[in-house]
Amino acid sequence: MDIERESVDLVKREFLAVLLAGFGNELVPLTSDSGDEPCPKALLPVANKPMIDYTLEWIEQTGIHAGPSSSLRIDLQTYDEHQDDSVGTSTLLRHFSSRITEDFVLVPCDFIPPPSLPLSSLLNKFRTDAMSDGSIVTACWFAAHKPEKGAFPDEWGPNLQPYPIVWDDASGTLLHIDTPDDQDRNSEELELRMALLSRSVRPFAYDIPATTHFNLSYPRTKLSTGFQDSHVYICRRSVLDALHEKRHFDSFREDFLPWLLKAQYQRTRRRKYARC
Repeated sequence: MDIERESVDLVKREFLAVLLAGFGNELVPLTSDSGDEPCPKALLPVANKPMIDYTLEWIEQTGIHAGPSSSLRIDLQTYDEHQDDSVGTSTLLRHFSSRITEDFVLVPCDFIPPPSLPLSSLLNKFRTDAMSDGSIVTACWFAAHKPEKGAFPDEWGPNLQPYPIVWDDASGTLLHIDTPDDQDRNSEELELRMALLSRSVRPFAYDIPATTHFNLSYPRTKLSTGFQDSHVYICRRSVLDALHEKRHFDSFREDFLPWLLKAQYQRTRRRKYARC
């Protein structure tokens, strides 16, 4: 009997890391095939080191692997797409869902975490919220870079415009993310919603609106446009079941997350998707 092999098999894996590496269209011409040395985004050097190395080390330091050894076990899968096309994360997760059998950490290849943010802190947040509130997704947002006054736009284009988000500071619960469609609407609509959330509401009526339920659960909410999404998500396996029901969702950030945030405080959606 192989004692070492048996001990590895007895260790149950808690999380699977899903690392996404695309063409890097936003970094053309560095990632195009028109230069002397074209390079995929994941292998672009940062401080003389491939970008993806930072992400792999971040994952390995946390101990997400198949057994008690310290090395990662990598299962490389490819998805056929044209460089001119853009396939969203939700579409990719549905495609590879049969290979994801446990809770998972979704990480982009171009995320270079600061030393002050170990992945273990995000995993512990996910574990706590999953046990106490039944949370199925934990996201990571960071303070957006503020350009210096008088600075010219970077030659690669302007910085990404952050979307407004609403969250409960006490619990760290994300409540609302603006989508590109929301950006096209009247800004007074969001201001009205925030006014309703910040107002003290006493529910005398039998049919309490969704904003009232929202307010009763989270009476002290905050709104900011000063944060950006890291696109790092810790997810329950049941997220994939919800994505299969919402097959028209392509983007995880712009389609699935806003829908999930609304579901958490709308009674009808909570009942319908309770098993997720």
